[in-house]
Amino acid sequence: MLEKELDHDAFLLGNQFTCADIMLTTTLTCLPGILKPYLSLQAYAERATDRPAYRRSIEAVRETA
Repeated sequence: MLEKELDHDAFLLGNQFTCADIMLTTTLTCLPGILKPYLSLQAYAERATDRPAYRRSIEAVRETA
């Protein structure tokens, strides 16, 4: 279902990057082996992890851990 949705939209809510994308990307990056057959999910995860907002959110979590 996610792969179908993300094969034509940049992010979960269209072209706008939201906290939902941060949450989904965090989950997907914890499951790299599962993504191999799903090219659009791989591309989505790469787009999201390349964004400065995603990097800042992950860095903030690491600082508090």
